[in-house]
Amino acid sequence: MIDIHGHILTKGYLDLLEAHGATREDGFPLPAWNEIDALAFLDEAGIRYQVLSLSSPHPYFGNAEESAAFCRAFNDETARVVARHPNRFGFCAVVPLPDVDTAITEASRAIGDLDALGVKLASNSRGLYLGDERLDPLFYRLESLAEGRGHDVVCLIHPSRPEPIAEGVFSAGPTPLYEFLADTTRAVLNMIAHNVPRRFPHVQIVVPHCGSFLPNVVRRIEGAQSILERAHMMSHVDVPANLARLWFDTAGDPVPDLLPLLLTITSPSHVLFGSDFPFTPNERALANARRLQEFLTSDWRLAAHADDILDNNAQVLLAAAGAHL
Repeated sequence: MIDIHGHILTKGYLDLLEAHGATREDGFPLPAWNEIDALAFLDEAGIRYQVLSLSSPHPYFGNAEESAAFCRAFNDETARVVARHPNRFGFCAVVPLPDVDTAITEASRAIGDLDALGVKLASNSRGLYLGDERLDPLFYRLESLAEGRGHDVVCLIHPSRPEPIAEGVFSAGPTPLYEFLADTTRAVLNMIAHNVPRRFPHVQIVVPHCGSFLPNVVRRIEGAQSILERAHMMSHVDVPANLARLWFDTAGDPVPDLLPLLLTITSPSHVLFGSDFPFTPNERALANARRLQEFLTSDWRLAAHADDILDNNAQVLLAAAGAHL
């Protein structure tokens, strides 16, 4: 199997969050991570290669210089982990958004000098949402990097706590339960509405958690599009064509319900296995992987696609991005 959705937490990251009182920003405890345990998990789960990235909270607390220095150090440290295990790990770099210029600099360095497969982008970076035209220069740079090196760039979306949030509502506490799914959906709809997936064909965008709420709402945007266009509230975009360019991972609890729902808006060829380790703890992540494997092999509609979802699709995506598989 290939795991597109794995996380790394470093001491520098935990120190940054501690300094800003943000260790519980998401209302959820942060797990521990180390190389030995990560490799043991991969071996036990039967995962041959994992893409590492930073999760949430997003490492920006109002100081652009601090965020840039952190991202540089974090990417350097992650690159060293990958260099020690090049056949087991790859990574997508973190960039210091919402400072777009500095994010461009760090993305260029990480992809060009550290062999990052691409970047991890938060659904919103302290209120700056994916799809916002202010992020176009970053996407143009990612597209240019892809064309210059002859390899696609992977863009992993990870949810982030929305701002503002309805404090006092249960879901505002443990944000991964609902707000993460809502914010990912909000960000991807914004990207589609601004034609981002089609405008940047060499930036391969991966949507987490079985598409979040997209299967529930994507038909609504298609249905409302003509009304919004006539009211000059939306430019014309080809919604199905944008949707067809997206990849989706299975992080979370994909079966028995979420994966079949996801497949109402995409094909099995664009679904990728994701463990969400270590935010999904070892035993739960192993159980999720086993359930997914069992579901795929037992479901007559998906049995022929089991190897694709678990491995082959990611092989295609990551090989195009220059991964050492």
